[in-house]
Amino acid sequence: MQNLQLLLHIPDLPSFSAETGVTWQLFDRQSDLLRDSGGTATPLTSVPRAERTVIVIPARRVVYIETPLPTVSLAKRDALLRYAIEDKLTIDPATVHAVVLGAAATGSNMHVVAAIDRAWFASALGWLRGAGIEASQAVSVAALIPVSGGEWGLLLEGAHGLARRADGFAYSFDVDSNGKQDGGIPPDPPFGLALALKEARSHQVAPAQLTVFTDQLADAAWIDNWQRALDIPLRIISRPTARLVGPMAGNLLSGDFATRAKISGIAAMLKPVAILLAVIASLQAAFIVIDAWRLDQRRISLEREMIQVFRDAFPQAQAIVDPPRQMQRNLDAMKRARGQGSADDARLLLAQLTSILSVEPTLVPQRVTLADGVASLDVTVPDAQMQSTLKARAASITGLTFAVDADNVVRLSLKAAR
Repeated sequence: MQNLQLLLHIPDLPSFSAETGVTWQLFDRQSDLLRDSGGTATPLTSVPRAERTVIVIPARRVVYIETPLPTVSLAKRDALLRYAIEDKLTIDPATVHAVVLGAAATGSNMHVVAAIDRAWFASALGWLRGAGIEASQAVSVAALIPVSGGEWGLLLEGAHGLARRADGFAYSFDVDSNGKQDGGIPPDPPFGLALALKEARSHQVAPAQLTVFTDQLADAAWIDNWQRALDIPLRIISRPTARLVGPMAGNLLSGDFATRAKISGIAAMLKPVAILLAVIASLQAAFIVIDAWRLDQRRISLEREMIQVFRDAFPQAQAIVDPPRQMQRNLDAMKRARGQGSADDARLLLAQLTSILSVEPTLVPQRVTLADGVASLDVTVPDAQMQSTLKARAASITGLTFAVDADNVVRLSLKAAR
């Protein structure tokens, strides 16, 4: 199955069953024909499986529409598409599945739209899935008609005909069965084809010639009649052999019908990425757990080390609950015992100094310093009487010194007592 490609022709039937037969062609990766059903319809159970399966929709099941579309995002355009073609349909647009095939040759804002009956299309896809066949692409039989710029490709199949333009638009018409010559081709061109050419000429998109794919003789009488009646030259070419359309051809598997194909395709592409992301996430989780364990072990080690340092410094301690706080508390007590100020002493010294300034609320300290258990406070006091008052209050506090400089800046200093 590897690198094989299958072209599967859906029969033009209202419903499908296990006995319904199909014709098919199997291609290799270079799109060369390997084998086919020989023109005979075979059951789905006899159809070979391939890596890529393209299904061909009968011409009469697809309606081609030319319509202007707004210049918006693809998502908005697809949402508005059903309403854009509503006036060109004779049935409820909700029952139709529509796909934009590309820009039309009839105008800068015109687009070619292919519409197909939603229920019939869903039934055909469900029938294939029931046999284990998942289509990756669906095209109209018109997509199989080769055509060059400036011409139309014309294919006649019994009582039905199909003419395809280079922009992908296709005209479908009936072929009159009366008076057929040369093995089945009528002497006069189909009325639908003549009407399509007239419409194309009115829009100035008429072809320079018609390329007719047929196995009839090139000198058959119908050729002259058709050229004269249609006023256009005909080029007769043998019916094209089965060919595989490229992945860029108009795909009818879009919207609701593209879900399974797209998901499986995207899942296949993202599977290696998903595996890589899963591995990265697993490694990251493992690193986080390992790092957390290492940090916890480090914390336990530091706590043990702090407890041991505390025991070595204060062997008389009975209970050790919070080594850092207990250590600080004992150090503050030792400092006070040796006449050194602690953090609590500093707050007490500042409170004593600022209480002196309460005699005059307008006095604001300009500078406060704490160093070696000594708290100093500088304040500007220009009034000599106020300086005398502050000096008298300072004398009432043991260990407090009072000094004033030439700029009337008073410095009050107090050292922590033993």
